[in-house]
Amino acid sequence: MKDANRRDYYRIDYPDSHRPRLWASFGCLEVLDCSETGLRYRLSGEPAPEVGAEVEGRLRLGSGRDLRVHGRVTRVREGSVALDLSEPGIPFRVILQEQIHLRRCALAPEAAPRSARRDPSAPESSVR
Repeated sequence: MKDANRRDYYRIDYPDSHRPRLWASFGCLEVLDCSETGLRYRLSGEPAPEVGAEVEGRLRLGSGRDLRVHGRVTRVREGSVALDLSEPGIPFRVILQEQIHLRRCALAPEAAPRSARRDPSAPESSVR
């Protein structure tokens, strides 16, 4: 029997500081997680789409890749919307490149967004 909690595709859960953006006709959306076949974005003021509605736009990943995506809403819950992406979705190699990018950002402070970087001129005692 297959484990009910296992996924068929690798999913990237993004930390707050490194979330990609999805530009759709109704606004710029913060992507919470993604896989080859789906993604989930945060609702931020725009009305929630109906389950079954189509959403398309341009996905800008942290690694710098831009992808056209198209999918159907499968779930609207707790301030987020889940999309089942149409083919080709997000290629596996792009998912891997994105994961490598996130790991580099976690290991190298200079790869972090400016707001997350420590000011090198600040005295050590003031850094918390």
